[in-house]
Amino acid sequence: MANMNVRGFLGWSFAVLLTVPTAEAATPLDKIDQAQVQGRLSAERAILLKAQVLKGANSLPREYRTDEWLPERCGTRVTSEIVENWDSYSIETQNALREIMARPAQQKSLVSPDGYFVIRYDTTGPHAVPSEDENSSGVPDYAENLAAYADSSYRTQVLQMGYSPPPPDGDGKYDIYTQNLGTGLYGFCEPESPGPAPWTDYTSFIVVHNNFLGFPPNDDPEGPQKGAMKVTVAHEFHHAVQFSYNASTSGRLWFMEVTSTWMEDVVFDLVNDNYNYLSVFFTEPQTPLTNTGIHMYSSFIWNQYLAQNFGPEIIRQVWQENISFQAVPALDRVLQTRSSSLGREFSRFALWNFYTGSRNDSQHYEEGSFYPEMTLHQNAGGPMITGRSQSVPALAAQYESLPAGDSVEKARLVFTGRTSGVWGAHVLFENSPVIRGYPFPLIANNHGDTTFFGLDSFPRVVLVGAQIKTSQLTVFEYFDYSYTAYPFFIQGDLNEDLAVTVEDVVYLSNWVFLAIPPPENRPEAADLNCDGRLGPADLVLLLNFLFLELPFAC
Repeated sequence: MANMNVRGFLGWSFAVLLTVPTAEAATPLDKIDQAQVQGRLSAERAILLKAQVLKGANSLPREYRTDEWLPERCGTRVTSEIVENWDSYSIETQNALREIMARPAQQKSLVSPDGYFVIRYDTTGPHAVPSEDENSSGVPDYAENLAAYADSSYRTQVLQMGYSPPPPDGDGKYDIYTQNLGTGLYGFCEPESPGPAPWTDYTSFIVVHNNFLGFPPNDDPEGPQKGAMKVTVAHEFHHAVQFSYNASTSGRLWFMEVTSTWMEDVVFDLVNDNYNYLSVFFTEPQTPLTNTGIHMYSSFIWNQYLAQNFGPEIIRQVWQENISFQAVPALDRVLQTRSSSLGREFSRFALWNFYTGSRNDSQHYEEGSFYPEMTLHQNAGGPMITGRSQSVPALAAQYESLPAGDSVEKARLVFTGRTSGVWGAHVLFENSPVIRGYPFPLIANNHGDTTFFGLDSFPRVVLVGAQIKTSQLTVFEYFDYSYTAYPFFIQGDLNEDLAVTVEDVVYLSNWVFLAIPPPENRPEAADLNCDGRLGPADLVLLLNFLFLELPFAC
């Protein structure tokens, strides 16, 4: 980067919620963030380690490397953090970063067929692209394919979807470099200099992997290497497009990655490389949508939800709002123009996320049958269950699995969310492949008490609680719930409190002698000699059961 002291980023704070990732999902960048949050790394030492990832994670100290199969999807969060915090770094750190961030010097170049891009590559040395040249053009197929995929990305995103093109850097063509990034990074987009707009737009360039060998599998019909090339170009080019709206990651980083990962599927639908990250989302529903670790790559399904419900143009409209607003208020502003809100849609989104894998019903995600199934918190025990959810941050959810079954006629469910949160809730009845979902009405987005009938056909009830607060996003809250499953009837239990007690004697006495039925009016529970009538004989049997422990007559 020629000049780091650039207009627009001066004086900004890098407002990113650093969350501690789970060990099984941690990438090198997540591990470095974790060490910084825990005070084991200073900000300057952390950014130097992150910058090393741009050159290959294998050069990192062992404690920050990972043996997990998921590589870091994108290094753009590092390049943006460096630019955004440039003035806070010491001269020594700036000099080290300037060397790392400089445009690579490459041996060859190729202008893309449509003339939008210049692909810069090596044919010898550590950064050389594969040498295959099937058409004997004198240019490696790898470079030609990369150029074609870049043109496809431009046509889809700019010409068809109407996004603004990246700000020009002088020659009218966008530069893509090919570098050996190890097996820990697909690529990155680097903001470079202020653009011509009166807002914080930036010119940029892209660096992608020089061979994509050893990367996770994908579904591309032409093979995983070409699939990885395609989605990386689509992903990183969308970052370049985003920089035409706002290059600041403050309050936007998560949405930048969500949108770029979603755009992979829009431009190259058959590849499905982003499926590799979905397990992170579906095993951690209590991780917020705004998380800036590896979770944000798996959260691309949020944009898929919005696109299917409002049309894909809604994402471009949010980016237009991102010129002046951070992602959360930008989303809320756009959704309000559609007679909705971010909170309302996130609650519905949490419901949609149950309908995946074998639960897919063709009414929700178009590709939902290929998504993992949501992890449920299992509640075991008898007919009465009380519990408390895990801490649920804003724009996150929890799924409580509750037993039902053949003997259960109805169930009473009580939901009480902490009042400092704002809650949305749904209830699902599941008997695969049949699933019925219903909104769970809450008073003041906090408390609900509802009885559901007809549960005998559904062995499982699922309570979905979502915190839909769109301010104070770092507040973690929980909700309490109680669940009472009522069987069709228990002999002698006239008031349906799931026990036979002296109160039932009172109810039966009033029914037999005063013709006053109990609250639930259950003759079958009171007919203890099974003669089809209620009389003194039933009262005698109930007293003998309670005080002499004699069984009922039938």
